[in-house]
Amino acid sequence: MLKLDALLHLPSKGLLVQRSLFLILLIGVELTLLTVRFDTQSFEGSSYPLLNLLGYSGEFLRFSIGIAGAFVIFSISRLKMTFSPLTQSIQHSAWLNWLFAHVALIFIFYWLTVILFESIPKSALIDTVRVNLAIVGWLLTGICALVSVLFSMTSPSCWRQFIHQQHKTLLASVVAGGLIWILGQVSQQAWQPLANLTFWLSFYSLRMVYPEVVYDVSEKLLGTPSFQVLISPECSGYEGIGLIVVFLSIYIWVTRKELRFPQVYVLFPLGIMAIWLLNALRIVVLIAIGSSFSPEIAAGGFHSNAGWITFVIIGVGLVLLCQKMPLFNSKQIIPDALSHAETSYAAPLLAPFVILLAALLMTSAMTTGFDWLYPLRVILAIVTLWLFRKHYRVYLKNITGTSIAIGFLVFIIWIMLVPTSADANQQFATELFSVSPVLAGTWLLFRFLGATITVPIIEELAFRGYLIAKLVNTQFESVKPGQFTWLSFLVSSLLFGLLHGDWFAGTVAGLFFAFALYRRGELLDSVVAHMTTNLLLAVYVISTGYWALW
Repeated sequence: MLKLDALLHLPSKGLLVQRSLFLILLIGVELTLLTVRFDTQSFEGSSYPLLNLLGYSGEFLRFSIGIAGAFVIFSISRLKMTFSPLTQSIQHSAWLNWLFAHVALIFIFYWLTVILFESIPKSALIDTVRVNLAIVGWLLTGICALVSVLFSMTSPSCWRQFIHQQHKTLLASVVAGGLIWILGQVSQQAWQPLANLTFWLSFYSLRMVYPEVVYDVSEKLLGTPSFQVLISPECSGYEGIGLIVVFLSIYIWVTRKELRFPQVYVLFPLGIMAIWLLNALRIVVLIAIGSSFSPEIAAGGFHSNAGWITFVIIGVGLVLLCQKMPLFNSKQIIPDALSHAETSYAAPLLAPFVILLAALLMTSAMTTGFDWLYPLRVILAIVTLWLFRKHYRVYLKNITGTSIAIGFLVFIIWIMLVPTSADANQQFATELFSVSPVLAGTWLLFRFLGATITVPIIEELAFRGYLIAKLVNTQFESVKPGQFTWLSFLVSSLLFGLLHGDWFAGTVAGLFFAFALYRRGELLDSVVAHMTTNLLLAVYVISTGYWALW
């Protein structure tokens, strides 16, 4: 069981958190099984009108996420008060009955999903009435399954009281979620002017370096006679702008007690302008590399990683501005001894991750095609961990079988969620085994060591050791290991997911690794779970030849 009761003062709150975590993981597994197998694309061109409407379920999901996000934002300042009604009957005896009802409804829902998503689209002999009845039954079963899992968390009377007390906030969240969805639709049409500005800024900057510039305004083609690129809407800079806005929002929220308001909001236009200007510079540098050095590196490693390098530079710069400028920071100057102590506590947790991330960005930008420089990253990671080895002894505890079981479960979920392709597997194998067996074997050895040892340790130190505590309290060194808050649990897992190629699978894995930490309050448990997952994945990849999973 999770050690949360002592941390949340009231036993009912601890029980609510434990049960909520379990139910979230249960729902996550159920959604994983459903989304992996079924796709709304099967409804395209269907002769049944209601089936065509189900094809827009993705938009409904985005709308629902907007509502949930808005509710959390509106309630964040009074989170304990908001959810206090849910703790009043947390120990109601009927919760197991509701849980069993939920499991039964999920089986029925799965059976109806098979009929709607697979059987009906392949048949033209079923009358419309039966199809509509199946759709209505599917919707009602899904709603009942959701209600039953909520009632297994706490009693129906508590939910009624919660809705009664929070009806205004819920209504405002629905409106905000609708506005977010509308803005998302409108914004897809609003990036063309930004793309034009990016194109012309890159054009005039490129002319300062190359006397002859090739360009086509209508096609957004830009370059030199020897190398040209197409500046797509995605290259206009809005992705970087979005990342900076999200990053700043999270950072300002976490450090809000140390910042000056409203002065700190100046960082938003400053960061947006900086990331946009550097994005245009990135395009110019990409064309310069392709024209004067290597088209392969320009179109490969540099194109893929320069955006992240730019984002890291801007993000670090904005954080330094917040910390060093009195205009933005209201915190008094920390005495040298205290500042040094805090830095010394954070360095062993963050330094390996920073070194690994910098090495990843630089080696990826300098290579094209196969990642032959991966062993260099492993060596740098091992050296960094070795330098801080004395600081890690405190984390050495006994290993539990539960941590290994969590890692095994994450491995199964990862295999189900992350797609692979025969072409990608073949390309990886062709490039790897195109060299001598000694060189290929050496690379595989380093890849295995990195995946199973250095990467799990470094990522857990950063995310479950530092970030999850920093999100609980800015003075993170005072946070007890494994101290739970919803903000730290969800945000750290989401950021962990965004670090990986498949963000959803990464986020689910982050939730489970955080769960491993919360069980005993020991960082070693999340490290062991992460190592187990990566070890099983490495064995699976090598034995099956599904190299794309690496």
